[in-house]
Amino acid sequence: MTNDDLKRKRLALRLLEDVFHSVNDKPPQQITYPIYILSKARSDIKGIANVFKDDGVPFRVIVEPQDAPDYEKVFAPEQLLVLRYDNKGISYVRNFAKQYSASQGFDSHWQFDDNIRGFIERFSGKPNRMNASKAIRVIEGVYSHFQNIGGIGLANSAFVFSYDHKEPIVLNTQIYCGMLLNNRTIPSFRAGVVEDTDYSLQLLTEGWVTMSVKRISIVKPASASMKGGLNVTEYTGTGRTERFQKLVSYWPDRFRLSTHSDGKARAVPTNAYRGFRQLPMVIKN
Repeated sequence: MTNDDLKRKRLALRLLEDVFHSVNDKPPQQITYPIYILSKARSDIKGIANVFKDDGVPFRVIVEPQDAPDYEKVFAPEQLLVLRYDNKGISYVRNFAKQYSASQGFDSHWQFDDNIRGFIERFSGKPNRMNASKAIRVIEGVYSHFQNIGGIGLANSAFVFSYDHKEPIVLNTQIYCGMLLNNRTIPSFRAGVVEDTDYSLQLLTEGWVTMSVKRISIVKPASASMKGGLNVTEYTGTGRTERFQKLVSYWPDRFRLSTHSDGKARAVPTNAYRGFRQLPMVIKN
C-alpha cells in the first residue's frame, strides 16, 4: 500500500468515525428497512423477537411450512413469512429474504439470527444494554451516508472487549448474524458452505465495502449450542465439516482446513480479508 493509499484510508476512517458519532448522538427517528428474523424449529425461543417486541421494533419471522403452526401460536399473522419449501437450508432462507424485500420495493433489508439476546454499546470501558430500535436506527444512519456498502453487520459482543478506544467500525471484513444487506448487489448465498463468510467474500471480491460495527454489538450464545436452527439441518452428521471443506474449495488462498482440539473441523483464515482496499464513498447531495 502506497503512502497515498494510507493517507486516503486514514481520512476515510476518520470520516467514518465522525459519521458514526454524529449519528449515534442523533439517530434517524424511524427505521427504514424491513427486518427479518430467520428461524427454524424454535417457536418457543426467547431471543431477538422478544427483544424487538419490548423495544418496539417491527419485524417478520421467516419460517418453513412445517413449522408454521407452532409459530402461529406465538406470533400474529402479519409477523410471519412462510417459505414455500421445507428443509432447503439457510442459504435458501437468506436468498428469500433478499429477493422478497427487493420485490417489496426496498433496496436493502435486515437479517437477524433468532437466538440473539440483545444489543450492547460499549463506552467508559463497560458494556451497556442498548435499545434495539436505537441500535438499528444508528446503523441505518451510518449506512445512508455511503453509496457502495454491500453490507454492514454488528459484531458479537464476545469478541469486542475493551473496544472503546479503537475505531467503532472496521472495514472490509466478515459480516454475520445481524446484518443490513444491500439488495442491489449481485452475489447470492451459496448452499452447502459457511454462507455468511462466503457471502462477505463475494461482496468484497465484487468491489463492495463491508462494515463490521464494533462499538455496538449483539449478544449471542455459542454456535450450535441450542436446539433447532442449523443443528437439525446443515450441522447434522458430517455437515459442519462439509461446509468448511466447501468454503476452502471456494477460497483456497484465504482459508485452510484444520481441526479443533476436540477433533471438530474448522476453517483457519490465511489473511482471509487482506488485500481489499476499497473505501466507503460518501453520497453527494
